[in-house]
Amino acid sequence: MILERCEVRREQAKANSQKAKAVLELYNQKKERIQSVTHSQYVAKILDTFFASPIFSTTDFIRESGIPKPSAIRILHLLEKEEIISILRRGTGRKANILIFNKLIKIID
Repeated sequence: MILERCEVRREQAKANSQKAKAVLELYNQKKERIQSVTHSQYVAKILDTFFASPIFSTTDFIRESGIPKPSAIRILHLLEKEEIISILRRGTGRKANILIFNKLIKIID
């Protein structure tokens, strides 16, 4: 019984370690890709915001990232066009788009 629990914990630790490595690798890959797509000085803020909350509204992104609204809107449009992020739900009226950073969700899910 004790050995079984240790083995289960060992497997969980291994899976968690693999996920952590995949998240770090994704961060580094997207850092380069986002820089090449946006040519923005805000790459670190963009990534930190995506990794803190991979499902977010346009309004949340602007608030959490601290990026000026015109720049943030341009950046989100470019990243959606390049399929780095996707629209989960299109905004209507006063409701903002809900966006998703799919690659991170796939790793942590």
